[in-house]
Amino acid sequence: MIALTAGALCLGAYGFNMYRVLNGNGNTFYDGVYVGATHVGGMTREDAGQLLQGMEQQQLAAWSVTLRFPSDEKRILASHLNIQLDLQDQLEAAWLVGRQGTPMERQRIINTLRLDPYHTQGGITYDGAALESILAEIQRGIARDAVDATVTFRPDAEENPFAFTQEIYGRRLDVRPLKDTIEQCIYSLQSQVIEPQLEQIAPAVTVAQLQQGSGLIVTVSTDISAKSEPGRNENIRLALEKLNGLRVMPNEKVSFNKVVGKRTEKNGFQAALELAYGDYVYGVGGGVCQVSSTLYQAVVRAGLRVENRVNHAIPSNYAEKGQDATVSDNGLDLVFRNSTDNPIYLICRMTGSKNKRCEVSVYGKPLPEGIRYVLESEQLEELQPGPPEYKADKKHEYVNYTNEESEYRKARVGYKVATYLVEQKDGMEQNRTLVSTDIYKAQAALIYRGTVSRD
Repeated sequence: MIALTAGALCLGAYGFNMYRVLNGNGNTFYDGVYVGATHVGGMTREDAGQLLQGMEQQQLAAWSVTLRFPSDEKRILASHLNIQLDLQDQLEAAWLVGRQGTPMERQRIINTLRLDPYHTQGGITYDGAALESILAEIQRGIARDAVDATVTFRPDAEENPFAFTQEIYGRRLDVRPLKDTIEQCIYSLQSQVIEPQLEQIAPAVTVAQLQQGSGLIVTVSTDISAKSEPGRNENIRLALEKLNGLRVMPNEKVSFNKVVGKRTEKNGFQAALELAYGDYVYGVGGGVCQVSSTLYQAVVRAGLRVENRVNHAIPSNYAEKGQDATVSDNGLDLVFRNSTDNPIYLICRMTGSKNKRCEVSVYGKPLPEGIRYVLESEQLEELQPGPPEYKADKKHEYVNYTNEESEYRKARVGYKVATYLVEQKDGMEQNRTLVSTDIYKAQAALIYRGTVSRD
């Protein structure tokens, strides 16, 4: 009877203790219950709600993310994103701790809170579209396209004929990782200063690249005879002027005749002695062939491809045999192509005041260090003229009588010439390429005989 009574007492004590545990917090949260980082144990729902509401307002008012850029910064506030904490849901979840399940399950949970407190996982919401809009605006303000460097060719400059504008690196902001970082700050309600990494956009063309293709390749000049008449000198000057400053892009073809234009008085050219069909005659544009010959030598020595070139009928006094190029309005033309990967530029001018020279300089990507090209001509054969040609002077311009003769044109020896492009490195020959084999025809003497008999 006593044992029964003791058991009953134990059961009664256990039941009373469970009742006390389960019902002792009837209007308050159990100890060890947290809403976020705030302990609400022992508080009523109303008190906890008021406390957390005030803390929420303080937290949101204090929260910010500052985006710091090299020359500017942008501060994002909670109000910009309409950040909200779901306090009611959290309070409800916290209130249910220890209030669900069987009495024994509830007691186990309540007892466990002392060692293992319960923290609600606070739900936070924000306006995703607002964040996207803010980041897009920042991106627009930061984004900058890359700008290529440019080069201006100034053929008449006293020193460096090239002027450059500096390249500008572009930049852009990758908002995806930045958005992830901001979201972490939102969900933790931690303020932070972020220095986003800007992605640089390299320009396609830099000053350094342009400078590599803007050096002197070769300069060739030929003497203008002191006996050269003013009209011939003016023709040379005018042709050089039309070629001066020419820029030739990779694979672009250049026709001397198209650039210089027809040699007419309307175009500013004057009458002067010129070679035509093996004889010196007066013609508008006389002297222009010295320009084409100088240009020919320059482009060949610059390593460019010559697609059309014709030598004179007789050797000229301003170029070695095999190194001249004749042009005319009737079709004879000098044509070359820029066979390099870079633009080339021409500076063409008459130099000197007393001893004048016809000068052509080719600019572009310089030849490899120590490399230069030279032209070398070799006479293969001397061609002898045939017997004299005789013509009757019916107009009596040179002689009258049948026993009189006048040599109008002297006999001239001809030549067969081979011309080579020689590649040299540090003055030593590396390679030799045949450029042309030219024939300067021999010419018989021309003699006039009179037509009137003395009898």
